[in-house]
Order: sequence, then C-alpha cells, then structure tokens
Amino acid sequence: MIQQFGGGWTEKKLDCIQKYLQAYTKIMSKKSYRFAYIDAFAGTGYRDIKEEDTGQISFPELIEEEPESFLAGSVQRSLEIIPPFHSYIFIERNPVKYASLTDTINKYPELKDRI
Repeated sequence: MIQQFGGGWTEKKLDCIQKYLQAYTKIMSKKSYRFAYIDAFAGTGYRDIKEEDTGQISFPELIEEEPESFLAGSVQRSLEIIPPFHSYIFIERNPVKYASLTDTINKYPELKDRI
C-alpha cells in the first residue's frame, strides 16, 4: 500500500520523535517502571516519499542510494529503539494499511512478544 504524506518537515519531526524515544527508554530502563509505546494512527509503519507537484521526488538523493522510496515511519522507528519498550500498541482501522503494518512488524521477530 502506498502511503504518501508529509515533506521535509515530516522527516525532521520523525527524527525528533526518535531521539526523544531513545532518551526516554534509556532513562526509564533504569527504573522499575514498565512502559509502552502507543501509536493510535499507526498506518503501514513506513511512508513513501511524497512527490511534489513538479513530479520530482522531495529527496532525490535518497532515491539514488536506495532503489525503493520508503522511509521509516514512527512505527518502524519505535521498533528500532534500544533499549526497547516493554510493550507496543499499534492501532490501525484500515484493513489494507493494517496488512502492511503487520508486514512491517514481522521484520522485528525479536519483539513479537511485546507487540
């Protein structure tokens, strides 16, 4: 499923979220708390690079390096955080997006019991 949205600001936002999550799990793992990551609008777990009105890709330098135009979304970035969350809750109503989300989640078998 193609899921195009955002622009350069989206990558900056996701970078900030990833840095925050990394710091959060590092701090919380030193405590006796259990903590979870909840994404109520999970989508597919990744996002496609959005094409501008000119038909040009927003980040052509990324396309040259990788043949696919997929970027890690918040789901995929959250699953790559070390130390990991104790549990992950991903919510997606759209059945087609949910199927893609399941494929994304399955790339992290070591976290299966946490999702």
